Amino acid sequence: MLYKLDGTALTPCVSGGGNIKKVAEANLQLLLDAKQIASGLEFTGGGAVDTVAVDSEGRVLLIEYEGKDVANALFRLNFYSEKIPEHEEKLEKLARDKAGKKVSWDLGVRLVLFVEMGAAGEEMLAKSGSGVEVKRYMFLDKGYLLVD
Repeated sequence: MLYKLDGTALTPCVSGGGNIKKVAEANLQLLLDAKQIASGLEFTGGGAVDTVAVDSEGRVLLIEYEGKDVANALFRLNFYSEKIPEHEEKLEKLARDKAGKKVSWDLGVRLVLFVEMGAAGEEMLAKSGSGVEVKRYMFLDKGYLLVD
């Protein structure tokens, strides 16, 4: 999908230029049919999820943004997903307070990785069978963002 980027606002046929985290967080509804409920949410055992969101069906999304180190990003997403049971109450409260949504744990958690097109290890994602939803992106000239 090609988007035009104006600052952090995306419209289909999107332009880009800059920070994928800021752009994605400002446009989660368009990109993932989701609403952000936290940014930099710390998990027990170390680390913080880049973005946490809830989609229209009530699934929690754990989102990481990685330009180059795909293997590390996959490790982090899997680590955070294993910690979900320790954070269910906090996530349910965030979803309710920030998005007006009830979490549907029976639908599972969506793990999403935004990775720069051509990043080392990108081909590993297709073979990993990790269950991670990969959004490949590239900022183009004149403020366009390409996401597939």
